[in-house]
Amino acid sequence: YFTVNTFSYTDDVNWDHGKHHVAFGGGYARTQLDANNVYEGNGNFTFSGIYSQTGPNGTSAGGTGEDANLDFLTGAAKTFIQSNNQQSATRMSVPSLYIQDTYHATKKLVVAAGVRWDPGLFPYDYFGRGAAFSQSGLENNVFSTVYPNAPAGSSYYGDPGVRKAFTTNSIWQFSPRLGITYDPFGNGKTVFRAGTAIVYDTPNLFTAEHVSQD
Repeated sequence: YFTVNTFSYTDDVNWDHGKHHVAFGGGYARTQLDANNVYEGNGNFTFSGIYSQTGPNGTSAGGTGEDANLDFLTGAAKTFIQSNNQQSATRMSVPSLYIQDTYHATKKLVVAAGVRWDPGLFPYDYFGRGAAFSQSGLENNVFSTVYPNAPAGSSYYGDPGVRKAFTTNSIWQFSPRLGITYDPFGNGKTVFRAGTAIVYDTPNLFTAEHVSQD
């Protein structure tokens, strides 16, 4: 079962003043993923036929090469994978703010410049499930205060410095952008455009699920 809910709110303001067109605004999104997935809880077998090569030169007696059915009948599995059921209740907030000025410098030249605030708030499990590992903690026999019987070097939400997301948010992410439009003849038939920006992506909710399940 996968249940995804998202709430979002955005608002924009536009202001024309002389040669300037100023736009500013922002948004906020709150999303969650509640999952209860068997995944590979029952186990996953793979049979390829690599153990049934009985003929000369590594081929089967019939000369057809590997036979996965023969491996299956003899119980010779190539791989076996099994994991816990996937249970997660991930949450994530996505706020943003921006401002941009489109300046009509001349009838032929338009310059647009702005900046966007896109903080990286990483998803986390609502119940704080997950674990982190420190090589130095293992070497120095540092044990968790939440689960003292856990192996040295392992830490969990509630241990000093361990957040629910098991990583540090990137609050001060700013995306500057610049665009130029130039009409060399002023008749709208030939236009040159150029632009550049620094942009950030939002992590997938499954990012937190990998931390909480591994």
